[in-house]
Amino acid sequence: MKPTVSIIIPVLNEEHVFPDLLDDLLASTDHIHEIIVVDGGSTDRSRELLLSYPSVVMLQEQPGIARQRNKGADIATGEILLFLDADSRVSPKQYQELIDEFTKRHLHAACPTFIPLTTSLTIKRIYQIFNTIFKHTSKIVPSGAGMAFIIYRDIFHDHTGFDTAMLYEDIEFIRRVGKRHRYRTLKASVHVSDRRFRRDGVYNTFLLYLKLSVFFALGRFKQANAVTYKYGNYINR
Repeated sequence: MKPTVSIIIPVLNEEHVFPDLLDDLLASTDHIHEIIVVDGGSTDRSRELLLSYPSVVMLQEQPGIARQRNKGADIATGEILLFLDADSRVSPKQYQELIDEFTKRHLHAACPTFIPLTTSLTIKRIYQIFNTIFKHTSKIVPSGAGMAFIIYRDIFHDHTGFDTAMLYEDIEFIRRVGKRHRYRTLKASVHVSDRRFRRDGVYNTFLLYLKLSVFFALGRFKQANAVTYKYGNYINR
């Protein structure tokens, strides 16, 4: 029997994107134990729209992706936690492949292959570069991103969740968990937003990621806090 899955999605003024993700997930009923959306104080129609999904659990928390993710994990009852950004997309086929590969490879934590929701060949190539780096360094320097991240619930709580003092809490957490548990990058894919590339420009965003990658490769997560940027509707993230 496959383990049950709790899906956790932080939201802050995401009325234009998260309904598409929820529709994806609700079409993938196999092995989804619960979907938990944690709102960080939206002032748009996000909470109103969430009420139109009665099967989805809605929580409130102070804004902050780490806090919102931890809040969802605190009440989750599935054996596996799957964290997704509100602007990602996961088709029923992608979801099934994600869970199947994760369990069949007997992993403890993993990130999927990230595919950008874009028509830009340049942005696709950039994601291919980072996916390749993540894949080939996962045994030595576990790396990934919380845009889509899967982990067993007991292991998540053993590591006390995401560190709210970190701006890049997802990358720090993956490194922390990956040093003690079996972490890999999956062949299974999830579609993620490329809106930062489109908003800030491909060149500037790529240079920012390269700058941050130096801090991450050296494990200097506290020092990386000095490098801030806007992430969706979150400030200094």
